[in-house]
Amino acid sequence: MAPCIQLHRFLQLQDKERTHLFTFLVENPHEISTFDVRSREFHFAGHRWYVYTGKPNNEYFSFYLRIVNLGKDVKVNTVYSFNVINLVNCQNNYTYFSPPGGRVFSRNDDALSWGWKEFIRRETLLKPNGGFLFDGNKSLVELECKTYKTVIEETIQLPILSPNHPFPMVHTSPFSVGGFAWQIRIFPDGPDEENKGNVALFLHCTTANHLVKVKARFLIEGQPSPVVYEHTFPANCISEMPSGVAFPNRSEFMKSLTDNKLRVGIEFVGVTEVNEVHVTLSEPTSYPTVCVTPFEDLSGCPWVLKTLQASKLKLKLDQNEKTTTGLMEFYHRHVIWNATLVAPSADDCSMNIPLNTKGSLIGYFGENWSDADVIKSDVAIEDLTVDDNLYRTDVDDGYDRYSYISLHVEILSNHLLYKTPAPSPTGDRERKLLYSARKDRTQLHLKYQELLRHKTALESKCHNLERERSRLGFNNQQQNIEDDDDVTKEEIVPDFTKLLFDLMNDLSRRATLKSKQPSLESDKSHRPYRPPTITEKEMNKKYHEYRSDFSQLVKDCRLKPSKSATLQQKVDEIHQQMIEYIETKSGIRITKTVVSGSLGTDTCSSNRIDVDLHIFSPNFPRNGHVMWLPSLIMGLKCLLEDGSNEGKLEHLSQFTCSSYSVQMLAYGEIEVDIYPSYDWQHQINDVITTTSSQPSSGGGYDGFYEELLRQRTSENLCWFSPDAAELQKSFIFEQPEQVKTVIRVVKQWRNEVDWKEYKWRPPSYLLMLLVVRAYENTLHDNTSYRNIIKHFIKLVLSTSAHKPARMRISWSRFYDPDDYNIEYSGSESSRDSPPIVQDPANPANNVAERPISWIPFRRNVQLWANRLMKDVVVDNNKKLTGKI
Repeated sequence: MAPCIQLHRFLQLQDKERTHLFTFLVENPHEISTFDVRSREFHFAGHRWYVYTGKPNNEYFSFYLRIVNLGKDVKVNTVYSFNVINLVNCQNNYTYFSPPGGRVFSRNDDALSWGWKEFIRRETLLKPNGGFLFDGNKSLVELECKTYKTVIEETIQLPILSPNHPFPMVHTSPFSVGGFAWQIRIFPDGPDEENKGNVALFLHCTTANHLVKVKARFLIEGQPSPVVYEHTFPANCISEMPSGVAFPNRSEFMKSLTDNKLRVGIEFVGVTEVNEVHVTLSEPTSYPTVCVTPFEDLSGCPWVLKTLQASKLKLKLDQNEKTTTGLMEFYHRHVIWNATLVAPSADDCSMNIPLNTKGSLIGYFGENWSDADVIKSDVAIEDLTVDDNLYRTDVDDGYDRYSYISLHVEILSNHLLYKTPAPSPTGDRERKLLYSARKDRTQLHLKYQELLRHKTALESKCHNLERERSRLGFNNQQQNIEDDDDVTKEEIVPDFTKLLFDLMNDLSRRATLKSKQPSLESDKSHRPYRPPTITEKEMNKKYHEYRSDFSQLVKDCRLKPSKSATLQQKVDEIHQQMIEYIETKSGIRITKTVVSGSLGTDTCSSNRIDVDLHIFSPNFPRNGHVMWLPSLIMGLKCLLEDGSNEGKLEHLSQFTCSSYSVQMLAYGEIEVDIYPSYDWQHQINDVITTTSSQPSSGGGYDGFYEELLRQRTSENLCWFSPDAAELQKSFIFEQPEQVKTVIRVVKQWRNEVDWKEYKWRPPSYLLMLLVVRAYENTLHDNTSYRNIIKHFIKLVLSTSAHKPARMRISWSRFYDPDDYNIEYSGSESSRDSPPIVQDPANPANNVAERPISWIPFRRNVQLWANRLMKDVVVDNNKKLTGKI
């Protein structure tokens, strides 16, 4: 029998490296004599590949990976390894790894194949009792691919700008990725009047005969854009994805170009096939019913989507009678898929609802049998039958009337497997766990050795500290003997015992209150709520002017540069004074401070000035905040009050506190909040000293996120929110100036509304995140101030309770949201459950849980829309029409 290589198993791990594991069955390796023995083609990273092997001489076998039909300027980078499995002892496996940065597969450099010419000795592989052969003539070879990307770059000659030809456009040569043809379009002077004067890039799909979901980032002179853009290209129409990469065409960078040539490109992170399936809704009187909807994927393979319409929507992918037609003996299909409920009339993709949040689904399909996972979604069928539902489409063609919902079925992978025993999703998961355990075994051993080194280093440090303490104690005794009473210095005198007694008194007070069962918060002296001073008549007059001159609104919301510089100087001064006073009087070791709030993020409006000061110390406990943080807040409040009375902190007044912060007024106009937090970075930067280049998982933000996963309730998770202040500030501070300007406008409006109490007032951080998402939603349209505010209003009003599931907003700037599937407080069935706005710096923090109700928030946003927009109409579905 002739030798052959067949794909035997496939695993796709849900890790950060996006690992794909292909296991190949090599039959009759004794007969391999040339390089012509190759596998069937398989799909990976949006391209087709195959592996091949041969016996270049009588001593060694070789293994190579080759890409198929790669375009001229397309480069694919991936980290990969080959592993010849020893079935008796895995320690005897033969494994070769690519360089840490991976290999680049390119047609230009004649680098379509990479591998090893002398991989394993022939006598070792074919030895009867060596452990590499089973059934006499078969062996297993694993190919692991991860951390992949596809890059296309091309140098474009930019045209000379002329008033006779406004908004010129040039494009790159077409290229193919994922079975689709693409182009990058460049507008040297902007695509329209709104964006004139900026260089803009667009990804253009030229053969959109099928839906495709793309995650990519643009390249300008080799530098990637800071954001990975995600877009679903519709079928049978011209569609473009905005890059967000725009810069003035008269900048120094443009003047530095040689011969007016610009090198542009795009880096594909992922290309996924999407199938739009229309599922007909049955009449409510006939529930439960099963609907079978056929469709074909990109390769032409026919499928059916079975939906069970009962109290909740359930889905299952199954084979069409033609799916397995033509399959050779011993073959079956392995499919990984997922599904999303889409809102056809909504421009915002965040309105779509993922029906499955537990990872991708696996299905096996053979001749006359199938074994596949089922989606048990939380979408209630009853909500989909409500009139004017966002996700339902009504059809009346004169002959028949019916309704349907649109589902996007993503085919993440589709492989033919050969002679796989006991195919089932359960068995696939078990193999995945075994592989992960084997992969982590070496890492665990290295971590154990590293911990032993840490232990030795800490024991040595403790020994040195003990000797230093003994020496200092002896010196202090000698100094007390000397008579230095005449020497006096003007300095802050430490008084650690006073802070200790303040903490003990507050703990005793809280214990007394708890025994009497009232709320602890009722005894806190929060900062009093101050209603706005502007009258309704003055407000209407101002907005009458803003409707005619929108730039005046932007101007009124911004602080004057001289005023902003003066405030920043005052904040720096009081910041330094408070840190020095707290450290000296309390003995708390402050290792890091972060200045955030409106002044810290450069988003301060003209009608309210506030700043947040976060102090980080390793002296604070990591968790259990409900036990120690309120008392510490009270102790710090008393400490700072004493400093103000003594004249050390003379610019501070009106001290209050909440459960999370000490609140005060600086210079009679700046609202200051002090948040104490544990310093998670301290363990990496100071305590643990090791030669290892990788920090311990117990510290840093990785340790912080691990601690969040151990918490069980949303109430406990709220205490950790200030710990991520540094990343929160970084996320807002790095936003474009256009976003910060709109944030000032929204804050100005928020401060002019009478919320009656602080609990109804939306916090600044929530408004910032909603504006950021509104800006991201305008990238496909235009990013003017007007359009961003319009999308902000639309975003807030779309959170009303008519949706079948809560809206969820998240970002992947500092972590992968899929890695932290944390349940937030609130009920899906509640009519006033807040949406989920996941903190980009803290995955466990749902920023939308404050205010306590979104009903006043939406009502005041609706009133603001009526004031700000001409001829505005806000209907029951919260769809905005009109013109700003």
